[in-house]
Amino acid sequence: MNNHKIQLMWVPFNRDGKVRIFVLPSLVLRSILTFVLLCILAIPIFQFGFSVLTDRIQLLEDKNFSLVEEIKALQYVKQSLYRIEEKDRVLRDYFGMQEYQSLEQIIGLGGEHRQKLSGLDTQNRSQTPAPAEIKVSQGLQGKMEMVLKRLAGNYDIFHYLIKKQDEIWDETPSIMPLNTDHFRMTSAFGWRNNPFTHLREFHTGIDVVGPEGTKIIAPAKAVVVASSNDNWLGNYVVLDHGKGVKTIYGHLEKALVKSGNKLKKGDTVAIMGNTGLSTSRHLHYMIVINDRIMDPRQYILNFQG
Repeated sequence: MNNHKIQLMWVPFNRDGKVRIFVLPSLVLRSILTFVLLCILAIPIFQFGFSVLTDRIQLLEDKNFSLVEEIKALQYVKQSLYRIEEKDRVLRDYFGMQEYQSLEQIIGLGGEHRQKLSGLDTQNRSQTPAPAEIKVSQGLQGKMEMVLKRLAGNYDIFHYLIKKQDEIWDETPSIMPLNTDHFRMTSAFGWRNNPFTHLREFHTGIDVVGPEGTKIIAPAKAVVVASSNDNWLGNYVVLDHGKGVKTIYGHLEKALVKSGNKLKKGDTVAIMGNTGLSTSRHLHYMIVINDRIMDPRQYILNFQG
């Protein structure tokens, strides 16, 4: 090193090679060395910064994924709430509870809210949801809590009413007491000419004809209170359905139950026959409510004849 200059000599390993001498100002060499040193020192800094940036990107991607999944879940809940709203409306109409506030009114999902939610497209979403979308989803969450509380109250009432309705349905003779759909009514309830005396008389039930061997079934839950025989009805059975409702089955070929038997709706009671004062095989079916004879057709929901 002389006069602030540095001399560099290049000596090749090959003896035939030419020796080269380079003369550089000391300032240039110092600059090069300083630059190299700074590059070496910068490597860990760049590595640390890159690691922090990578972690930040991963965190943002995780948050983005969570938000997208949340919106998907909220959309599913939204669709479920619409289905519940429809069922809620049907139940309110069925039980005459129109004064109950509808779920759309409770949750505020009509109009603008419905349009906003329908615009939350989560298919092929690669970007973080917009703040407006996040605001809608957060607002929906709050309203969902209110809806679920209201639903709990509504459906406790509905559950009680449905349970009571089921009990009434089970105890009401509401089906044709036959195990076949192939039947026809030969004589209706009301005034008619007696087939034996040809005199006008009041027919206290309906006469129904079915195929040979047709089984008579209980039209509702009941207790057998009589299983006997007389000259007019022949073999007959009387069922007590409670609350003053009784049904009577006459002209049976054979009774398959005894007094005291408990029956469920659809249980077999007897076989259709031609006993007593009868012209052919048929069932004489009567309904008595609080000791008053009623037209069975008013209670048979599947009556076709």
